[in-house]
Amino acid sequence: MTGAEFITEWSRTRVVFGPGVLERLGTELDTLGAARALLVTTPRRDATIENVLGELGNKVAGVCDFAAMHVPADRIQRAVAEVDRVRPDVLLAVGGGSAVGLAKAIARERPLPIVAVPTTYAGSEMTSIWGVTSGDTKTTGRDPAVALRPRASRPRRRCSRSASDCSAPSAARGWARSCAILLQA
Repeated sequence: MTGAEFITEWSRTRVVFGPGVLERLGTELDTLGAARALLVTTPRRDATIENVLGELGNKVAGVCDFAAMHVPADRIQRAVAEVDRVRPDVLLAVGGGSAVGLAKAIARERPLPIVAVPTTYAGSEMTSIWGVTSGDTKTTGRDPAVALRPRASRPRRRCSRSASDCSAPSAARGWARSCAILLQA
């Protein structure tokens, strides 16, 4: 390849944007045929996690709160053991890049679909890039098995400019910090 040539893959994406989308999370899981979700998050609990637990009730088969920055390998081992114990049919990542990253690492070990409710502007939920840290070594790669596809989001605040004109920092202060539901088809 020379010059401005490149190769890219794009996934089929469905966007649902508006108030109340988080309340449809159970219905979105139903469209995947998912009845047992393993909630993947960090040890810190916030209102979004409590809202998800309240919305899903007994659809949450377990909580895996081992997510940490840079996806440490020992956390992946613990999380995979939790998957083997709980036997979910979907991974539900709620949080930022750490939660989404751990869900991706689990999905590489156990072929499960991922649903993400990102609460930060990390962007990991929109890529097929994964990463694992073992000691001082970080390994990354791409795997279509960890790419999430349809997207739905609910704004808490709006960006002061049109969405097409928002820079990443202003988007992070505005609608990008809103709740989003991303499903892997």
